[in-house]
This record gives sequence, structure tokens and C-alpha cells, in this order.
Amino acid sequence: MARLLSPDQIGLFAVSFAVLLMMYGFRGLGVGAYMIQVHDLDLSTIKSAFSLVAFMGLLLVSVVNVAAFFIAQIYGSSEMEGILRVLSLNFLIFPFTIMVQSKASRTHDFGWLALSELLAAVASSAVSICFAIFGYGAISLAFGAITFSAVSTIVCGVRYFKPAEYGIAFDKAGTLVAFGGWVTGSNVIYQFNTAIVDLVIGKVQGLSVAGLYDRAATVNRLVWEQIYPALGQVLFSSFANEKRDGHDLTAAYFYRLRCVLDLLWPLLIWLVVFGDYAVLFLFGDQWHDAGVIARILAFSALFSVPFTIAKELSVAMGEAKVFFKLDLWIFCCRIVVVAIAAHYSINMVAIALILPAFLYMIFSQYTLGNVIDLSYRELFKLVFKSSVSALLLAMALILIRFGITETEIGQFGGFMMACILGATAMILILLVGRSPLKALVLQRLRPLIVR
Repeated sequence: MARLLSPDQIGLFAVSFAVLLMMYGFRGLGVGAYMIQVHDLDLSTIKSAFSLVAFMGLLLVSVVNVAAFFIAQIYGSSEMEGILRVLSLNFLIFPFTIMVQSKASRTHDFGWLALSELLAAVASSAVSICFAIFGYGAISLAFGAITFSAVSTIVCGVRYFKPAEYGIAFDKAGTLVAFGGWVTGSNVIYQFNTAIVDLVIGKVQGLSVAGLYDRAATVNRLVWEQIYPALGQVLFSSFANEKRDGHDLTAAYFYRLRCVLDLLWPLLIWLVVFGDYAVLFLFGDQWHDAGVIARILAFSALFSVPFTIAKELSVAMGEAKVFFKLDLWIFCCRIVVVAIAAHYSINMVAIALILPAFLYMIFSQYTLGNVIDLSYRELFKLVFKSSVSALLLAMALILIRFGITETEIGQFGGFMMACILGATAMILILLVGRSPLKALVLQRLRPLIVR
């Protein structure tokens, strides 16, 4: 799509989507987390959950359609109004999405979830490309986004949709709202955190610069919003499931954190070194300026992304309130640094985002220590072990980049060599190390090898 649309068009969609993203935190009301972790999921709870989310969906659709004209005026783009209206349809689909996906997660059917999202991604891409080819511009991406939501819901619903569960009832509404209130608040702050950068850049530096930032951020999101969730669904049980099954959550957290660090840090370090290669390969030469931004954002993600699982554990234990306060504090910090840096350059914005990411890494662990019996000494030892492997990988990748630069084999050849040699380095370091991820991966692969 980045080859079919201009930076202005990509930026227009990015800012429009950011507006909707600020409302995404309200749409679920925390009922998904409740349905996964509750011990007995009865029909009354399911109907109440659906009714609450459906009511919120109708409310949010109405708000967006009323506000679309005025938001478009703020950014000086009449096309934004139509994009917002199309994207708002997601709020009508989401009540069905959350019901079927929560039941799939509850039964550990992560393979089916991954398949539904894979098929949805293919359908979404096909729809977006077709509309873009026929000249629909930025709204093509909006049609693709709605297609993704619809297809993923339909495919997942093949196994988990039961018409009898979709009546209107509010018997358990009070219980659901009591549990989901802080979860919703935390999700709202998280979505605001994500959206605020696009909104500020789009207003201060223009839509084309917002497009550059969006492409750079997209490369990073491929790791922590696509690759990691897909692998994580297969490799890890959720904390909510582990709590319901009576596992030691402190031990589960240390185990999961080590695995996540050993999975995400290598991928993000590859982006720190080769992020510009990935941008040019995926999006084309017109996005050259996004390469440096992608590398800086990957460095920032090293600090924050792996440690977000602390929030997952807190929510599973019913302590969402403590992370709501942390998310709110980080959000305020993020607003300040972005607002200041946006008046200089887009690269300065990316660099400024390192500060709130680093603060989140530190304070997320401190906050979790108030929820569970967390040994900071053991935590430091765990992070140090992963850091050693990450440092060795970084040195290897820098040498690989130097070698690729010296050979002058062209853009495509350089990217493929970076992927192949980078993956080889990651696998070798994983195999010679003592990461629990190695045993976990081998355990999952063994049945396939036997077949």
C-alpha cells in the first residue's frame, strides 16, 4: 500500500485511525479479560457481556459520526470525514469479535485465533490494494481495516459463535463493570499513548510527516503487534488462564519475561540495525526518510515492549488500578516530550520517546512488585542474562551490516542477506545459550518433527 499511496495519503489515514484509536479503549469495557479469567462462564454472564459491549459500540459509532465533520475541519481535510465514518463501523463488529475471541482464548485455542487473523490480514490487504489501484486513496486503508475485523470475527466464529448467547441481558452488568472499570481506564490511556504521537505530528508538522512516522512505526508494530502476539498465542498460556488453573504466578512471570525478552529483543535489535533496510524493502524509495525513524523507534521499544507483560499479570490478578495510575503518569510524560520535540523534527520526536519507554521499564517492575512477591535481585539476574545474549547479537548484526555495506549488492540483496545472516545469528545464540525459550520451542517442534 505504501507503494500505491503518497506520504500525504498514508498520513491522512494514520491521523484518522489515531482519532478512532483514542476511543478503542472504551469499546471492550474489560469484559474480554473477565470472560477469560472467571472460573464459571455461564449464559447470563455471556449475554450481559455482549449487551454491554454492543451498547457501547452503538454509542461510539454515534459519537464518531457526529464529530467526524468537526475533526476533519481541525486537520483541514474533508476526506478525513469519510475515513472516520468507515472506520467507525468497527465498533459495530467488535461486540461479536470480543465474544468469539475471548472464548477461543479461554479454551487455549490459540492456533485457531492465529489462523483467523492470518486470513483476515490477507483479505484486508487484498481489499486495500484493490481500492487503491482504482484510485480511492487513503480511504482504501479504512476499507481494509474493516475487512480485517469482519473476516477475523467470522473465521473465529466458525467454532465459537452460538446464536443463543447473543440475547440482551444485564443481569451481570454490575459485576462486569466493577471488574472492567480499571481495565477500561488503563486501556483508554494505552490507546491515547499510542495515538497522541500521530495526532500531534499531523497537526504540527503536517500529514506527510505523519505518514513517515506511521511507516516507521508500522515496521516496528510488525514485531510487537503481529509477530509476537502470533507466536505468543502458540507458545504461552495467558496469565488469566494460569491463574484459573492454579499456577504460581510469580514463577510464571519470571519464566514468561525471560522467554519474551529472548524472543523480542533479538527481533527489535535486528530492526535497530537494519530498520532502514526493512522500510525500503517493504515500502519503496519514497519512504527513505522513515528508515532512521524506524531504527530509533525500535531502540525505544527495547525498553518498554517486553515489560508490558507486567500489566497482563496485574490485570489477571484483578489489580488493574495500579497500572492505570502508571499508564496515566507515562501518558502525561509522553505528551510533554512529544509536544516539545514536535516543534523541532520528526527524528527528535522519535528520540524523545525513548525517555517514557525507559521510565515504563523501570516503574512497571516497581509497580508489579506491589502486586506480587517480586524479587528485584532475581529480576536483575534474569534481565542481565538476556542482555548478554542481546549484546552479542547486536555486535554480530553490526558486523553483518558493515559487511553488506562493503559488498554493495543492492537494496534487495542487502535486505535478504540481512534477514538470512541475522536469523542465523539469532538461532545460533539461542542454541548455545540457556534460555528457557530454547526448550519451549523444541518442545513445540518435537511433535512436528516426529510426524
